[in-house]
Amino acid sequence: MKKLRTAADVPALVDALIAESPDVMAVGDHSYCVVDLDRPRANKRIEKILAEFGPRDHLFYEIIDCLKERGRVFAWPSDARH
Repeated sequence: MKKLRTAADVPALVDALIAESPDVMAVGDHSYCVVDLDRPRANKRIEKILAEFGPRDHLFYEIIDCLKERGRVFAWPSDARH
């Protein structure tokens, strides 16, 4: 797998993560989730994918945008409390 260097590399990461879990998604406009809530074995594969792609903090918002473009987003209800 390729390493994350630029925004052009983000779709490959996002596609690999989505292939492992239906739970991978953006959370609103400022976060994303890469944990499978129902399948622990999928989490092991997700951890491996993330390790192979390397650091991703510098592409945080590009990952969120890519997930949203693929329809993978959880939008907080407007009446949600923190």
